[in-house]
Amino acid sequence: RIRATAHGISAAAGKVGAVVGTFAFPILHDSIGIRGVMGFMAMVCATTVLWTMLFTPEYSVPIVREIERRNNLPIQQQCVFAERLLYSKADC
Repeated sequence: RIRATAHGISAAAGKVGAVVGTFAFPILHDSIGIRGVMGFMAMVCATTVLWTMLFTPEYSVPIVREIERRNNLPIQQQCVFAERLLYSKADC
């Protein structure tokens, strides 16, 4: 359930980004030109890569399986368990 919710949030964020980009592109193009728009987008991409690398935990198949074994817990408890497991430094 947690993974499906995260996929849904991710998909929605991508769609919002597409809408914002569609409306922002002509405005940025008129004010800073195509080179400025491409430079701006490169900076946005680099920033999001850095953000993802810093704040997304690395996890292995055993950790994911351990989280899936707790699928019978209420969603709030499952979220707390997954967060503790993903952000702890110990391997599963």
